[in-house]
Amino acid sequence: MLLALAAGFSSFAAPSWWASCIDMSPNYSGSLSGLMNTCANVAGGIAPIMTAHLATAFGWTTALDVAALVSFSGGVIWLAVDASDNIETDAEYRLREVGAI
Repeated sequence: MLLALAAGFSSFAAPSWWASCIDMSPNYSGSLSGLMNTCANVAGGIAPIMTAHLATAFGWTTALDVAALVSFSGGVIWLAVDASDNIETDAEYRLREVGAI
Protein backbone atom coordinates (compact mmCIF):
# COMPACT_ATOMS: atom_id res chain seq x y z
CA MET A 1 0.00 0.00 0.00
CA LEU A 2 2.77 2.44 0.93
CA LEU A 3 4.70 1.59 -2.24
CA ALA A 4 1.61 2.35 -4.35
CA LEU A 5 1.07 5.65 -2.54
CA ALA A 6 4.72 6.61 -3.01
CA ALA A 7 4.52 5.86 -6.74
CA GLY A 8 1.32 7.86 -7.03
CA PHE A 9 2.66 10.88 -5.16
CA SER A 10 5.88 10.85 -7.17
CA SER A 11 3.87 11.70 -10.29
CA PHE A 12 3.05 15.10 -8.75
CA ALA A 13 6.65 16.11 -9.49
CA ALA A 14 6.49 15.32 -13.23
CA PRO A 15 5.24 18.76 -14.37
CA SER A 16 8.26 20.43 -12.78
CA TRP A 17 10.64 18.17 -14.74
CA TRP A 18 9.15 19.22 -18.05
CA ALA A 19 8.92 22.88 -17.04
CA SER A 20 12.60 22.83 -16.06
CA CYS A 21 13.54 21.62 -19.54
CA ILE A 22 11.71 24.57 -21.04
CA ASP A 23 13.17 26.99 -18.48
CA MET A 24 16.79 25.84 -18.87
CA SER A 25 16.82 25.70 -22.66
CA PRO A 26 13.89 27.47 -24.31
CA ASN A 27 15.30 27.03 -27.83
CA TYR A 28 16.17 23.35 -27.39
CA SER A 29 13.58 22.22 -24.85
CA GLY A 30 12.40 19.42 -27.15
CA SER A 31 15.89 17.96 -27.44
CA LEU A 32 16.51 18.29 -23.72
CA SER A 33 13.15 16.70 -22.91
CA GLY A 34 13.89 13.87 -25.33
CA LEU A 35 17.28 13.23 -23.74
CA MET A 36 15.73 13.24 -20.27
CA ASN A 37 12.95 10.90 -21.38
CA THR A 38 15.41 8.54 -23.09
CA CYS A 39 17.54 8.27 -19.96
CA ALA A 40 14.45 7.56 -17.86
CA ASN A 41 13.25 4.86 -20.25
CA VAL A 42 16.65 3.17 -20.34
CA ALA A 43 16.67 3.14 -16.55
CA GLY A 44 13.12 1.78 -16.60
CA GLY A 45 14.29 -1.10 -18.76
CA ILE A 46 17.29 -1.90 -16.58
CA ALA A 47 15.52 -1.58 -13.22
CA PRO A 48 13.37 -4.77 -13.38
CA ILE A 49 16.37 -6.87 -14.40
CA MET A 50 18.52 -5.46 -11.60
CA THR A 51 15.72 -5.72 -9.06
CA ALA A 52 15.13 -9.38 -9.88
CA HIS A 53 18.84 -10.12 -9.63
CA LEU A 54 19.20 -8.28 -6.31
CA ALA A 55 16.07 -9.89 -4.87
CA THR A 56 17.29 -13.36 -5.85
CA ALA A 57 20.84 -12.85 -4.62
CA PHE A 58 20.28 -10.75 -1.49
CA GLY A 59 16.55 -10.64 -0.74
CA TRP A 60 13.79 -8.12 -1.27
CA THR A 61 14.95 -5.82 1.50
CA THR A 62 18.22 -5.16 -0.30
CA ALA A 63 16.48 -4.75 -3.66
CA LEU A 64 14.09 -2.15 -2.25
CA ASP A 65 16.92 -0.44 -0.34
CA VAL A 66 18.85 -0.02 -3.59
CA ALA A 67 15.73 1.40 -5.28
CA ALA A 68 15.29 3.86 -2.41
CA LEU A 69 18.97 4.85 -2.61
CA VAL A 70 18.72 5.50 -6.36
CA SER A 71 15.56 7.56 -5.84
CA PHE A 72 17.13 9.56 -3.00
CA SER A 73 20.29 10.15 -5.04
CA GLY A 74 18.19 11.45 -7.92
CA GLY A 75 16.47 13.87 -5.56
CA VAL A 76 19.79 15.16 -4.24
CA ILE A 77 21.14 15.61 -7.78
CA TRP A 78 17.91 17.40 -8.76
CA LEU A 79 18.50 19.91 -5.95
CA ALA A 80 21.81 20.81 -7.61
CA VAL A 81 20.09 21.71 -10.91
CA ASP A 82 19.89 25.48 -11.36
CA ALA A 83 17.01 26.04 -13.75
CA SER A 84 17.72 29.78 -13.85
CA ASP A 85 21.02 29.09 -15.64
CA ASN A 86 20.17 28.70 -19.34
CA ILE A 87 22.02 26.21 -21.50
CA GLU A 88 23.70 27.90 -24.45
CA THR A 89 25.03 26.23 -27.56
CA ASP A 90 28.46 27.08 -28.94
CA ALA A 91 26.88 29.15 -31.70
CA GLU A 92 24.85 31.20 -29.21
CA TYR A 93 27.94 31.75 -27.08
CA ARG A 94 29.97 32.99 -30.06
CA LEU A 95 27.18 35.36 -31.11
CA ARG A 96 26.99 36.77 -27.59
CA GLU A 97 30.76 37.26 -27.51
CA VAL A 98 30.70 39.43 -30.64
CA GLY A 99 27.60 41.30 -29.47
CA ALA A 100 25.29 40.01 -32.20
CA ILE A 101 22.67 38.89 -29.68
